[in-house]
Amino acid sequence: MMDGNLNLQFKHLLSNSRIIGLIASAFVLLLACQVQALEQWNLPIEKELKSLKVFNRDSQARPLWISGPISEYKDPMEYSFEIPAFGTLEIPLNQFSDLPWIHLKTQNPGVFQIQILTAFETAILLQSGPSLLWKSQVRGPSEAVILNLAPFEQLITIKKNGHQIRTLSVPAQEKVRVTLEPNSSGGMLSLEGQARIAGLLISPQTTKTFAPDSTKAQLSPLDHSETHYFRLSNKGNRQSYVARISDPDLVAQAQLQVSQPNQSLPRILIGQIDFENGGHNRDFSDVRSTPWSWNITKVIRFSQLASQDCDGSPEMLEEVLKPWKENTRIICFWGYRIVEELTPEQIRTGQLSRPPVPWSLRREPEFEARPVF
Repeated sequence: MMDGNLNLQFKHLLSNSRIIGLIASAFVLLLACQVQALEQWNLPIEKELKSLKVFNRDSQARPLWISGPISEYKDPMEYSFEIPAFGTLEIPLNQFSDLPWIHLKTQNPGVFQIQILTAFETAILLQSGPSLLWKSQVRGPSEAVILNLAPFEQLITIKKNGHQIRTLSVPAQEKVRVTLEPNSSGGMLSLEGQARIAGLLISPQTTKTFAPDSTKAQLSPLDHSETHYFRLSNKGNRQSYVARISDPDLVAQAQLQVSQPNQSLPRILIGQIDFENGGHNRDFSDVRSTPWSWNITKVIRFSQLASQDCDGSPEMLEEVLKPWKENTRIICFWGYRIVEELTPEQIRTGQLSRPPVPWSLRREPEFEARPVF
């Protein structure tokens, strides 16, 4: 149970931190810049799950954000909490009963440990990280709750001990609950998606979250001589994405950026976006090189200046992709620059030939692009 102070704090935050009337795209992505997560968790809201217990293992107070799926600009939800240094906060999950699932986000990876307290009087550890493949040991009768985190419908395959037992079509940003065979013996259960997913096993004996598998998804990039792939990263290589470029003039500009990293060149990529990874778009900064749920279908130009209306982060674009795409928006992440050209084999396997070089180890040009307001 929460003590009185934490309970009052929780009620105060709930009453003051709901984001109402989020209708402007610029406001969405400006918020994303402030709350760009470096670690995130995804949790279905189910009757067996009673509360979250969040442990801050750091010597400083740290913020935690909780948000629901964003399907329309008019329907966002986000709460913020500050967890004291070495402190604990318990958050009742019935506060989110109108949501299918929630995101938990932090800008400080490795700081929080998050437990789920269940109706079975058990505490389970919530696993973090994006993945297309999740695994868990299963013992006896149980139910699997599967989350489709992508902004489009996808097929999700359930396997047991490597053998396919079921394939489901799960709507965009929704969940399904599947009853496993009641006389089923134990073994390794895996979920395989076409885009980002998460999952949870529920039973009195085995309630647990699935763990992201370390296997890197195989993609199918085009392997044509006129097709070039470039990795764009933010400072510290905390997040990255891949752009495919075929226009010879733009390819030459991109290659110049790679060969002359300290020159003041137009470096903000402005492009059109679409659903799915396009066979090439990964986050190479993630340990699993997890594919994104979107790709840049056309690079329009490189610029030294850009409007704030198309700024944000690759991660936030995952959440707002459907309304963003429906409004035929372009993207122009200010803080991302081309850092290297990649081969189709690197795209296919998700394996770089050498570790990424953080911006902090690169000498920066004196000129720094600024957004146009």
